[in-house]
Amino acid sequence: SLRAFKYTAPSGTSFYTRGYDGGFPGPTLRIRAGDKVKIRLSNELKDDGDSNAAHNTLSDVNTTNMHTHGLHVTSSAPGDSIFIKVKPGETFKYEYKIPEFHMGGTHWYHPHHHGSTALQAGGGAAGMIIVEDAPDEVPPEIAELDEILLLLAHVDTNTIAGIETRSGGELHQIAGRALDAIIVNGQFEPVARLRTNRWYRFRTVYAAVESSLELELAGCELQLLAKDGVYLHEAPRPVSTIYVYPGARADYALRCPTSGSFELVSGGGLRRRRLQQG
Repeated sequence: SLRAFKYTAPSGTSFYTRGYDGGFPGPTLRIRAGDKVKIRLSNELKDDGDSNAAHNTLSDVNTTNMHTHGLHVTSSAPGDSIFIKVKPGETFKYEYKIPEFHMGGTHWYHPHHHGSTALQAGGGAAGMIIVEDAPDEVPPEIAELDEILLLLAHVDTNTIAGIETRSGGELHQIAGRALDAIIVNGQFEPVARLRTNRWYRFRTVYAAVESSLELELAGCELQLLAKDGVYLHEAPRPVSTIYVYPGARADYALRCPTSGSFELVSGGGLRRRRLQQG
């Protein structure tokens, strides 16, 4: 279900936004090639009335739907059609037939109703989709790695509040200092405990609407496996930086050869892009 909720940062800043099951990130969906997936999406937001706004303009703040970003599925209802409208108080039952030939990979889901996409997805309404690797799809040394999932959400409260106002909404109200930060799995600067000199598989989604990141982890090794749910032809590939942009996914193996504390940072900071208004 998509619901309004209040998020409070460690700094004390709080704001109201929209999220799946009343929080973010939403539940992680794990599926396999050949599956038939059924999802019941309930819109529990406040009724925002009927809108006669032009297509692709800011409007319908509480009307929603669900887009499975990256899956190779039909774009016709009851599948992944962006023209489905789930208004406040309504429920829609999605059905997706995952092709037998679907590659394993990292994807995500988010609202994609034209007019409220930036407001809802940019406010934290997002979750991960993992298509499990088929037997023998990847080498055993990759398949057997422990996984760490990272959903990075860029939350800029001033930008989202501005969109809310221009859209005619009233939900996104800020208490305290404005926030412009990357929230990881719904947390600020979380800590992951890894074993020294052991490889892990990281699956990363960047849920953002106007910025890109250049992820680096000084003191540790990075081996790129896949980008946007597609395995590289030659993998693993040693890299020093993982580049992600709005909607991007990256799978990579990571090892820290010595003990200590290491920070995953964006070497280039937050690089702004043109805001997608729809």
